[in-house]
Amino acid sequence: MGTSSPKYSGGWQNALRYKDLSLSASLNYVSGNLIYHSGRETFDSDGAFIDYDYMRLPAGSSRWTKPGDQATHPRAVIGGNRNANRPSSRYLEDGGFARLTNVTLAYTLPQALRQRIGTSSARIYATGDNLFTRTDFSGIEPQVGLSGTAGAPFPLPRKFLLGLDLGF
Repeated sequence: MGTSSPKYSGGWQNALRYKDLSLSASLNYVSGNLIYHSGRETFDSDGAFIDYDYMRLPAGSSRWTKPGDQATHPRAVIGGNRNANRPSSRYLEDGGFARLTNVTLAYTLPQALRQRIGTSSARIYATGDNLFTRTDFSGIEPQVGLSGTAGAPFPLPRKFLLGLDLGF
């Protein structure tokens, strides 16, 4: 079947500098693991929870309607369909992802300007964290713990920061 432990994981970091301008970027990735998406037991089920589980099926998906059908989802029956929403291998998903974790663009003020304003160092920068995540996982956050189970966690926040480093 598969495992929640990634077959491959790693990262890439790069830093470029040209004169007083610098650019750095970090990326991490995971591949070859499965995630049990437990949130789908509620939202992607058989009609057991009539108030909130009638989601639109993803492209290429189908519901079972008659014997012999090859379908990705059980028949939706109001009030439930023989516990079709219980733990099942149909909630296992590819847990691979690649995430651009950080990009920083910085400019170091030239020495003549630093002397005029009375600083030994001066750097202006802009940083972005968790800017982009590429995954086929249908949930909010593909980065899960050792259990390999993803419910409905909050995604990592996307953050932006402008800064000024001064040395005296």
